[in-house]
Amino acid sequence: MCVHNYILDTEMTKYRITIHREPFGKEEKRFKRQGDFVRTYAPKKSRDWMNLIRSTFIEKYGQVMYAGGIKMQIEAYYPIKGSYKHEANVRKNVSKAVKEKMLLNEIRPLVKPDNSNVLKLIEDGLSNACYVDDSQIIENTIKKYFCSKPRLEIYLETV
Repeated sequence: MCVHNYILDTEMTKYRITIHREPFGKEEKRFKRQGDFVRTYAPKKSRDWMNLIRSTFIEKYGQVMYAGGIKMQIEAYYPIKGSYKHEANVRKNVSKAVKEKMLLNEIRPLVKPDNSNVLKLIEDGLSNACYVDDSQIIENTIKKYFCSKPRLEIYLETV
């Protein structure tokens, strides 16, 4: 079967890509008036991130275009900064002891972007590279961690 001149793969196994940057969430669409019409567009930073995710996947695996259901797991690793959100709107300074707890996952990030925006950015970025449409994702998990090397790790497998 062919969609948009790409061969659909029916035997996807497991894939893993890593984006070596601080996690970022999809921004809301913007609106621009053009004469009597209003045009919507994705902000440049969101477009750049989706292109980075898509090109990283294609560079490693080629354009797969799996046609079935997909499980997606995302691990978002955030940098440790000078202070952190301990509880809702309560900031604390990072001591050596606190940093150690962060690295051992005893303290987890309560930072933006929120999980749903990170997930949407990745889903849209992998659309037409790994799968036909993000509606094929039938299960997903996203976890946040602190780490000395910020990154996104994306795991995909068939269901």
